[in-house]
Amino acid sequence: MLLDLNALANIDDIKTKEIDMQKEWGGNIKIKAFDFAHQIDFEKRKKEIANDASLILLMIQLSVVDDENNLMFNDETIKVLEKRNSNSLLKVFNECLKINALDDKGIENKAKNS
Repeated sequence: MLLDLNALANIDDIKTKEIDMQKEWGGNIKIKAFDFAHQIDFEKRKKEIANDASLILLMIQLSVVDDENNLMFNDETIKVLEKRNSNSLLKVFNECLKINALDDKGIENKAKNS
């Protein structure tokens, strides 16, 4: 079947996942894999980042979404997470890496397929 522009525009191929943060924050959060624009934004902005903390927050900023799959954080509101427990943030960050295939396993699979 040959896809037309309308079919391509309506494909839902971006993974989402709820992360159980009940113990840490009293509820769940939802993350979304990068679309192409966010992947490019992430790659561009990570080159300008001077420390690991800022990289972690950027990954979370570009991955955590609300119920309608809109990004929850912007450059200003992401700062609220600077005062959260580091283990909680690392849990979210690691899930963001996994959904975007940027963890060790995802990188290994990409290398095998290239």
